[in-house]
Amino acid sequence: MNVIRLLKLVMKPGWRAVMLFRAANWAYRHQLEILSVLFSNLNIALHGCDISWKAKIGKGLTIYHPVGIVIGACEAGDNLRVGTGITIGNREKHQFDGRENPRIGNNVVINAGAVVIGPIALGNNVTVAPNAVVIDDVGNELVVGGIPARQLIRRQMEQTRK
Repeated sequence: MNVIRLLKLVMKPGWRAVMLFRAANWAYRHQLEILSVLFSNLNIALHGCDISWKAKIGKGLTIYHPVGIVIGACEAGDNLRVGTGITIGNREKHQFDGRENPRIGNNVVINAGAVVIGPIALGNNVTVAPNAVVIDDVGNELVVGGIPARQLIRRQMEQTRK
């Protein structure tokens, strides 16, 4: 990777927000809570992006524009992509089945302004439309939207398209 490409990458606020989250999460997993709080607060101050250091998010997290993003202590698979102004978190302080926050599968896209709250599950290959409010479980291969969110499109697997 040449220097220009590296500088372009480092200049992207979304990339920096992901790196600060990864640093905060690493510190949390290594019982360095003060450091995890420092990295998390730095992310809030620099980018307006509040991602819990306790969140378990797989590889390939992409943040397009970090301003206004709030992600609680959720679990998410690989290749989560989020737009600006999204919220992922708990609906109430009461726990259901031992958890409060959403579980999110692989290859999920949560578009700008969307809200995903409560002890729900989003399947794999799900797209959440802009400004949708997801409060119920969502299966695999779906596009959901609306308030509250409902199924808009059922995706077909790549093999069935050919």
